[in-house]
Amino acid sequence: MRVELSLDSAEITTAQRLTITITTSLADGWSAAPVEIAPALPENWKIAEDHSAPVETGGDSSRSTIRRTVVIEPFLAGEFSLGALEFTANSTANPAHEPAIIRGEPMTVRVRSVLADESDQSLAPTKSIVDPPARIRWWPWSAV
Repeated sequence: MRVELSLDSAEITTAQRLTITITTSLADGWSAAPVEIAPALPENWKIAEDHSAPVETGGDSSRSTIRRTVVIEPFLAGEFSLGALEFTANSTANPAHEPAIIRGEPMTVRVRSVLADESDQSLAPTKSIVDPPARIRWWPWSAV
């Protein structure tokens, strides 16, 4: 089993999304267990999209490759750690064979605020109250 894990950026803003790409390549006779990403995310982060698709191996029919793309939306600004992911492959030819396990390392992502000054995030004071515009009556104009 070969696993490649990549982030599209190590620093994003609160208005951007983070894309995690996981490419898993397996020899024939092996199958990969699905990886749970949600438990590795910081609190209140949300998975917006999750897609998996087979990848062309360039004529190598002894391996199958799958690319999974997960798009994540951050919640607040700060420095966050994405937890370590664990990848497991089981032998389909020999079920008694010990599963292959690869453990990734935690990754750090910095999320910057889109506000100009992060220290003052309060709303500005109200300047004045404005009445709604008067309702225009069209029926007299239509009658004329």
